[in-house]
Amino acid sequence: ASEAHRATPPGGIDFENLSGENGYRALRAYGQSKLANILFANCLSRRLAGRGMANSLHPGLVRTNMGRHINPFVTWGLALFMLPVAKTIQQGAATSCLLAASPAVEGITGKYFSDCQEKTPSAFAMDDALGERLWSESQALVSR
Repeated sequence: ASEAHRATPPGGIDFENLSGENGYRALRAYGQSKLANILFANCLSRRLAGRGMANSLHPGLVRTNMGRHINPFVTWGLALFMLPVAKTIQQGAATSCLLAASPAVEGITGKYFSDCQEKTPSAFAMDDALGERLWSESQALVSR
C-alpha cells in the first residue's frame, strides 16, 4: 500500500469508474489503488480468522529506478526534491521484512504499518463496509 491511499475520491472508492474509463486522473487512481490494497488486506484478515495474517504497509519514498520511463525533466525535478528524504532500498524493505519474518508481529493482523510500526490509516481504509463492497465488486469483475 502507500500513504497515497489518503488521496482518494469522495467516498474512498469510485465504484462508478473503477476502470478509469470515465475520466482518468493518475494521482487519484494511484491513491484509490493503494486504498484498495489496504481494504483487501483487512478483508483477507477477517476471512483468515486465526488461520493466518494479512497486513498492509507503506514502505516510504524509496530510491528506485521506477521513474525510468518518465520524462527525464520530470524525473530530474522529482529527484532534486525527493532524493534528500528518500530511503535506501534496504530501508524501504525493512517494514516488509518485519511483517514477513519477525516474531514481534506474530498474530497481528488487519493492521497498517509504516517505518516498522503500526500506524493509523485513513478513515476510508478502516471502513469495513467499504472493504466488503470492494471485495464483492472485485469478485464479480473477475468472474465475468
